[in-house]
Amino acid sequence: MRCERADLRGQFSQLPLNFMVEMDDDGALVEAEYLVEVLDGGLVHQLLNHYTVLLESALAHPDAALFQLALLGEADAGWLRRVSGGENFSTAQPRCPR
Repeated sequence: MRCERADLRGQFSQLPLNFMVEMDDDGALVEAEYLVEVLDGGLVHQLLNHYTVLLESALAHPDAALFQLALLGEADAGWLRRVSGGENFSTAQPRCPR
């Protein structure tokens, strides 16, 4: 038995974000449809990049639990580490008054 996707898509997305993954001999084709009134194109691009990292991690480690898989690439993970810590600053050592 062979199953193929029929091209029955409408002109407009019904959901804020929708993924379609289609496998073939060359790998996977991932399509994303999104509501431009709800989501920014840059955010959708970022989500697709994270999804790609997750899929690649799952393929590289098929027996790993979901929480063990990578979600961020090195650049995104480095950026997150930098911004999550806040600015570096130093203060004088507190002293008790005598």
